[in-house]
Amino acid sequence: MRSTMTRTSINRVHRAAAFAKGEAGFTLIEIMVAATVLAVVSLSFMGYFVTAMERSADNNHRIIAANLARMKAEELKEAFRTPAPAGSLDPTRYSQLVQALSPGTVLTVQREQANAGHGAMALFNGLLEPYTPVDEEGGSVQATVYRFQVKIDRASDGRLETLNDANRPIFPLYMERSLTRMIVTVYWGAADDGSPAASKSVALDTYLTGS
Repeated sequence: MRSTMTRTSINRVHRAAAFAKGEAGFTLIEIMVAATVLAVVSLSFMGYFVTAMERSADNNHRIIAANLARMKAEELKEAFRTPAPAGSLDPTRYSQLVQALSPGTVLTVQREQANAGHGAMALFNGLLEPYTPVDEEGGSVQATVYRFQVKIDRASDGRLETLNDANRPIFPLYMERSLTRMIVTVYWGAADDGSPAASKSVALDTYLTGS
């Protein structure tokens, strides 16, 4: 009995000495509290990093889309300056477009409508194909597909009227040198109706001309 009490006393003395030296261990409750705090802090930082990555990806999409919009606008301007097919009464594709759209008309065209080949939309046939970034070897850089929408706006525009008045004396000359508002939208996300989603699109407001 005295031996057992002696060992117990010795163990108490050792624990007291370890505590005095700062070598005491953590209790289960302390470990659980620390793990909970660490988990909460980790989740907060994880949310921050996920948000930062999403913003970085969105900025990257917008930079690519802005460059594509400028390139597509130049491509369309060049295409509509080209001579119309043989036998056409209009000298250029731009003249055909202006003839097909009465003043005040707003025409919105996407790839499917352009390639269907009806009316003024047919003038954009083959010009609105989607774009997927590729590397030097032709492989896809990312899964994102960029699509194009073009809006031709012949509604009343004071700026255009001022510019076009100077080219009005001769009708054919006026047709070729007149300006028509064109909005090129590049989008990588669509709404339920197929139109570009505002949060996933970039628009370039420019002008189309026949000369």
